[in-house]
Amino acid sequence: MDCLFCKIANKEIPSDLIYEDDKIVAFN
Repeated sequence: MDCLFCKIANKEIPSDLIYEDDKIVAFN
């Protein structure tokens, strides 16, 4: 996928990661 949220979830774009598990990624 090439959407903004996919790039953040794949750590291609820096963000403040709040929580991550096998189903959920929360960032700021």
